[in-house]
Amino acid sequence: MKKIVLFALAACILAACTPKEFAGTETPSAARKIFKAGIENTTRTYVDGLNVCWAEDDAISIFDFNSANSKYVYAGTPGETNGLFEYDSDPGAGSDIDAIYAVYPYSENHIFGIDTGVETFADDDWLIYFSQIQEYAPGSFGPGANVMVAKSQTESLMFKNACGYLKLNLYSLNGSAPVSYIEIKGNNSETISGYGVVTASEDSDPSVSMLSDYGYQNVYIYDPSGNLALSSAALFPTEIWIALPPTTFRRGITLTIYNENGDRFVKSTTKKLEIKRGTVKSTNALNVQYESLASESEVAEKLEGAYEGVLTTYFEEDPITDTLYFQALPDDYHADYGNVYITGSLAGLYFSYALGNMYGD
Repeated sequence: MKKIVLFALAACILAACTPKEFAGTETPSAARKIFKAGIENTTRTYVDGLNVCWAEDDAISIFDFNSANSKYVYAGTPGETNGLFEYDSDPGAGSDIDAIYAVYPYSENHIFGIDTGVETFADDDWLIYFSQIQEYAPGSFGPGANVMVAKSQTESLMFKNACGYLKLNLYSLNGSAPVSYIEIKGNNSETISGYGVVTASEDSDPSVSMLSDYGYQNVYIYDPSGNLALSSAALFPTEIWIALPPTTFRRGITLTIYNENGDRFVKSTTKKLEIKRGTVKSTNALNVQYESLASESEVAEKLEGAYEGVLTTYFEEDPITDTLYFQALPDDYHADYGNVYITGSLAGLYFSYALGNMYGD
């Protein structure tokens, strides 16, 4: 019989506003230019020793005296700290702004307040999207995870880091199955992904103010290859880098790890943790001791009792696994009981909110 599995990955539901909900004004789009982009120390897409470098296929958003979001792609040699970016796509219409603004990585979600149609945003509020889902990369943060910004009056850009880093050092003595994904969240409902208002300057460090109404309280890390196996040696742990907006976790953080067998590991700390711009906060080596899933009969029993015949189904694509799942609850139901998904392709059973804990009693 095909195994039925619940998948409660809250990232799959977009609760925050997206740019499609924002209305823009119309002025001619920016002329096509070539931009030279440099970076400050310790701020790029992959780490080469203590240096950070531009990588092949890197792309940036450029707002060239106009709020239209132009895409430019790296045209230089991989591994350089300075390089040229060439025009890639037409952003369409926009509104006049006072300078050239740029952000790594490119995303169509980056937007200026003047084009949001939201009265609470100032025209020059720069809304940058911090990704909720990050790829794992050995010895570094994943591609596109580390947000950098630049402001200039010319085609010469100097990017400054908008993020800090949390480096997890993990090993496991009781689990050899590859990691499915890792979730990190604060214990005081801190917003750590989604939209933030970023202030950029040519002369000073950027500042970030995350928007709780347009953001998320967690970040997910996954390996698209599906081959992320944790070290079995405490002296040589696996490093997991997570790029985060500057945040003070006043009540600590909670780390949750799922492997491909559906087993789960949870670790919480109540100690205050501060992530500062451009700096790395590293954890001690942590032994990941997985909990086993409930049996299939227990799953079926709790599933039947939880839903009581109210299931509705429709298919969607999971952004992490590119597999299909179907949502188990109608809109007026999951508001009370959390985001719950059923899938026959993922190994694991995950409950959220009031539906209960399938790992316990």
